[in-house]
Amino acid sequence: MGSRKGLFELAEGGTLLIDEIGDLDLSLQPKLLRAVERSEIRRVGGSKPIRCDVRLLLATRRDLEREVQSGRFRDDLFHRLAVARLELPPLRKRRDDIPLLARHFWSTLGGPPGGPPIALLDAWMDMSWPGNVRELRNAVARRIALGELDRSADRPQRTVGAGELPDPRAAEQRTGPDVEIANVLAMNLPYPKARRALLDSFVRRYVARALAASGGSVVAAAAASGIARRYFQILRERGERADRDVE
Repeated sequence: MGSRKGLFELAEGGTLLIDEIGDLDLSLQPKLLRAVERSEIRRVGGSKPIRCDVRLLLATRRDLEREVQSGRFRDDLFHRLAVARLELPPLRKRRDDIPLLARHFWSTLGGPPGGPPIALLDAWMDMSWPGNVRELRNAVARRIALGELDRSADRPQRTVGAGELPDPRAAEQRTGPDVEIANVLAMNLPYPKARRALLDSFVRRYVARALAASGGSVVAAAAASGIARRYFQILRERGERADRDVE
């Protein structure tokens, strides 16, 4: 039986997406490093190297710099792969994307004409989505499969007309501090944990707003906040760590 082409060969001249690169087993990382550095691979059981011209696109939910520090990810592989990085905020921090994504999934998964019911979109806008876009896609698929049996939004419903997506300002009001406090109180946490949850939420919001106002510059955001750059960076990492704890 002849050897088969692997993913690198099949992606020749194109782009290869490797999802959850942070979960790659430590024993396999040297092999990926060699493939990236030499632009060549070797088939299982093969003896000849095969040249591959492939652009790599990598995705992960993990903080790879922290994984490197903990010894779970090779530093040489990290620096070889981290040519350009793009950080995508969790879905709960970009709620305006929820109706757009929901309508897209509804269409691609074969949902009924008219799109998701407006009340369902309202309910989804209120959710925290710890599983991010994957969880939203599953929610859309479940709704399409179960229809009215899915009681995730038990409200009077109508379909969404053109230009009738929820007002982003209404979403901002629904995610204000009063709602945040009510959500934490509803979890019935011990006082220390409840206080920490609210403080983490404040830190995330403050840092995000400061970075947005400074155009993404940590130095400028720290100066405008009246704190040292290093401390601002610690607050930023603390917020990111809290995000990962609930994802």
